Amino acid sequence: MVNDSTLATGDVEYVGVNVGSPGEMAALRRALSPMVVQARLANAGVDPSLVMQSLRPIELQTFKVSEGRVTGETGEASFLLAYIMSMMLYFALLLYGMTVMSSVVEEKTSRIMEVLVSSVSPFEMLLGKVLGVGGVALLQLGLWAGTAMVLTTFKTQLAGAFGASPAAVANFAIPTVTPDLFVVFLLFFTLGFIFYSAAYAAVGSMCNSVMETQQAQTPVTIFIAAGLICMFALLSEPAGTLARVLSLVPFVAPFVTPVRYAFSPLPWTELLGSITAMVLGMLAVVWLASRIYRIGILSYGKKATLREVARWVREG
Repeated sequence: MVNDSTLATGDVEYVGVNVGSPGEMAALRRALSPMVVQARLANAGVDPSLVMQSLRPIELQTFKVSEGRVTGETGEASFLLAYIMSMMLYFALLLYGMTVMSSVVEEKTSRIMEVLVSSVSPFEMLLGKVLGVGGVALLQLGLWAGTAMVLTTFKTQLAGAFGASPAAVANFAIPTVTPDLFVVFLLFFTLGFIFYSAAYAAVGSMCNSVMETQQAQTPVTIFIAAGLICMFALLSEPAGTLARVLSLVPFVAPFVTPVRYAFSPLPWTELLGSITAMVLGMLAVVWLASRIYRIGILSYGKKATLREVARWVREG
């Protein structure tokens, strides 16, 4: 019930059967508040329309600055580019990493592995499998990223070729993939793929069936998911201390560093530091995975325990 005292106290009485619904009560409050404000302004001799026009919210337009100049790219476009890059990395690492793991398990269960070991060393098999699948993944991502680079860099020329207005295309929030970002993206994908694929191959060599890998692969999958989560955590401050530290952590650097570079090109010291940390982490994982892989591919029977895996690392 709205009466004269409402204008002074702001209290409104409502009687109904749905008073326990927070959503409906909030909607009723939002509907009544402007009406009460207009009545108060009218009683005070103020034109409500002028006040409401003055209270109209502003529209914030953001434009990205890169290397001391305005690029014309909006904040929405920068976020969209970071999101697309991270999701592409996430699904590519999962898909192709699991492909490597499934291939190892299939060769192990079919006993083809015993024949292959007589011809090549376990490390050569591991490296060949990772690089082979990685080459396919890199080619596919390279085609996608290369196409995006051409379409975004020459979007006005392409619009004119198809009869569209270049000014109309410029108003769309289309993120731009620059050549240096293209190289950084593919470089960190390659390092990250070798890092995680070697881990997936080690998991596959520890298991005797595809069903066993579903549980054994969980730690590796969690690390990949952690990289994606870290990317969202640094969107608010891509140049902050947390972002710089995460760029030096190998298992999240494939996500963090390209996204930071997409917002603003990194100093060469930070970029080289991230690459160095990623290479060292990749070599450590490949060394560890090769020692597990060497014994695991010829181990059959029960599921390997952590103690047995530690023994394989020492003896491998």
